Amino acid sequence: MKTSQQLQVLLNVAATESIAYLCGKFHAHLTLEVASDRLDQCQAFCTERRIKLTIVDLENTSGRSQTDVMLTVHFRDPQSLAVGRITQRLLDITIEAEAAGFPVVRAKLEHESSPSLKAFTPERYHEVHIKLKLPARTFTAVQAID
Repeated sequence: MKTSQQLQVLLNVAATESIAYLCGKFHAHLTLEVASDRLDQCQAFCTERRIKLTIVDLENTSGRSQTDVMLTVHFRDPQSLAVGRITQRLLDITIEAEAAGFPVVRAKLEHESSPSLKAFTPERYHEVHIKLKLPARTFTAVQAID
């Protein structure tokens, strides 16, 4: 339940910090811990909730490989305070996934910006990743969760 507790802390931050005013298009990835023999069950979980299951196989030149199983969820919210609403939905999905036996080990929310450079057009997709510097009290609270 560590991820769901961390999302709850971040939900509180989202309501009060400057990120609260981001709105528009977002997508999120919740990385799951899923045994290979449970991928069909995970797919059924996603299908029931109209969530995309994303499986990424990663390899590097040293021979190391890993498979990341993620839930990918898209959001469109034009109103202020969208991040709080979206984080709450991610918390709900995290709790459901963990109750179904799929622990969430990482949560990532991405904001899709409008093209800002002439070289970019709507046909040339790009996105912005914002790394948050959390207030010390929040960072400490998130780190303390086991």
